[in-house]
Amino acid sequence: MRPLTSRVTPDDIFLDGTLRSSTTPESCDETHTANLDLQRKMMLELAKDEYWKRVWIIQEIGLAQKRRVCFGTTAMYWKDFIMMLTLHQIPSEGPMLLDEQIDKRFKGSHRLKRLLSQHKHALCKDPRDKIYGLIGLAVDGHGFPRIDYDKSQFQIWTDTMEFMNSHRMFEEEKEDNIIEYGKLVKFLLMGVESTPLQEVLRPYTTKGEISFDANAEESRAFRIMGSLIGCIQSIGPSAKDVAGKLSEVDAWSFRVQANYQHDLGSAFAQSENLLGTILSKTEAEVSKLCLNHQSLISWGCRSRQGLVLGECLTWPTEEKSRLGSSDISSSLDTVSITKETANILLYQLYTGYGRTSSTPWKMGVAPGQAARGDLIFWVQGTKTALLVRPTEFSTFGRSMVSCTDYSARLQVVGTAMVAEDIADPSIDHPARLDELKQEGSGRRLELKLDAPTVYSCPPPL
Repeated sequence: MRPLTSRVTPDDIFLDGTLRSSTTPESCDETHTANLDLQRKMMLELAKDEYWKRVWIIQEIGLAQKRRVCFGTTAMYWKDFIMMLTLHQIPSEGPMLLDEQIDKRFKGSHRLKRLLSQHKHALCKDPRDKIYGLIGLAVDGHGFPRIDYDKSQFQIWTDTMEFMNSHRMFEEEKEDNIIEYGKLVKFLLMGVESTPLQEVLRPYTTKGEISFDANAEESRAFRIMGSLIGCIQSIGPSAKDVAGKLSEVDAWSFRVQANYQHDLGSAFAQSENLLGTILSKTEAEVSKLCLNHQSLISWGCRSRQGLVLGECLTWPTEEKSRLGSSDISSSLDTVSITKETANILLYQLYTGYGRTSSTPWKMGVAPGQAARGDLIFWVQGTKTALLVRPTEFSTFGRSMVSCTDYSARLQVVGTAMVAEDIADPSIDHPARLDELKQEGSGRRLELKLDAPTVYSCPPPL
């Protein structure tokens, strides 16, 4: 280990192992007090030195069998050094924090999750060292993918998250645990300004990775409880056309009137708020609101008649029947959209329990590949909603009760946002989720996400 140097050295206090003494007892006491103050100042400066935050120093101290600290012209064994810091009541940082981790190494302090959280501000030239260095120190880091500096930061982020997932490190009772640690690992590797998902995935889009069932590869399927807001019943116009095509804005308003005739006041208030906010933002700001991303994971779900999820799953079929049309895409909207050129679309939601119900969240923005019948879910830890597409829909009745069950295959196809989050990022997200939870299990469903989907969910502001 490289000797630690400080601007203040023991030579300022000690000479030949003894304190300098004056000729009178009174001045001796004053000198002793001054020297103790100077010694504490020196130890405090040593403890606060950023040397202790270096990843490889953290790892060396954590793994070493014998430890000796060298500073100035002095060398001390680790325990003596810590004792001196303790005598001077040095705060629990730097070496004191590392010593606490050594003492509790096999009592949880050297678990990967704890190390990542405690050393999120660790220092190193290559950010990838923050993961590789701490993995080497973790008692539960065995089996981590081979260290490879040719991998991108996103690949290492994926390795880390999938490793933690496969070893069941995320706490199921904390619904935001996966999103929280996704954010933390992203910060360790990329800092505050992380690369957008589309740019991150661009080098890998030509590899043609095949979708898989969530039950087949558990380590790659992140299980997160979602709260269903509703399903998309109307799409358009594009965010770009809000400013330039009044006919499409008029058509949008017509759909608001048709879809929410039992709650028009709230619906039109949300509509005006959404349109005004879109107009106030730059094209670059709007483009960051949501994204297209087809997850590699699909999974099966079941619901039943009378539950919100069941109503949303059956909505496309019932709407076709109501309109007397087999082509739902030609019947519901009066605007024409070229999805290849429309990056962001406005949507209106059907939220279940019949058209007469009053629904708090009625509209927002979705990516260009959004379709009618797509489900929109919120999850804990992010205001970014998930766009989930149901396929392979089927119905079957129960033999003992007059009730119909529904099944479908689900897959995340992007992210979305509701209108109020676009206008006001300070909305209390946990309170909204609690409101949905109070409706019971009818809106709750375990979602299964791949790593890029988790990456695309930023934390709330």
